[in-house]
Parts: sequence; structure tokens; C-alpha cells
Amino acid sequence: MPGPNFVFVLSLEGERPLRAIAATLGIAGPPRTATFFAFRLWHRLRDAPGRLIVSRGIVALTIGFVIASGCILSRAAGNGWRGLALTAALILATRFNPL
Repeated sequence: MPGPNFVFVLSLEGERPLRAIAATLGIAGPPRTATFFAFRLWHRLRDAPGRLIVSRGIVALTIGFVIASGCILSRAAGNGWRGLALTAALILATRFNPL
């Protein structure tokens, strides 16, 4: 889902609905189309032997991204190593999402 910048662009084009529609399709169309076709392919290959391996790899990648994002946000907050340690403990010991 597009964020606040997208809503701001639409508010600028509020008096021109065709431009607002074009902006919407240009920003939201490609990722939604890619998601649609990826879901269809994933569903069609549901019995493929490599699907479980790919699924586990995606889960590991996602977990790594969440941990890395939490560490980056903690370092940006300027809390030092204590904040980083607290963030790591919360991520690893609970279901807390640092984002």
C-alpha cells in the first residue's frame, strides 16, 4: 500500500482526475501485477518438490530483514550498545516486531 507521499501527490492532482488515475496506476499497478502473477505461479507449483525449500529460504530472509531493520533503527535512535542489546533481546525472545 502506498504511503503518505503517494497521498500527497494525489492531493496535488485532485482537480485533475485523469492525472490522479494515471499516478495511481503508475505507482500501484506494477507491484500489484507482479504480486498477482507470483501468487498464481506459487499456487500452480504447490506440489513441486522445491517449493518447501524456497519457502524456508524466504522465511529466513524475512527474519534477517526484520532483525537488520530493528538494529538499524536502534542505532539511529542513538541509544548505544544498550539499546541495540535490548532490541536484539526483544526480537529474539518475544514476538515483538521492532518496526
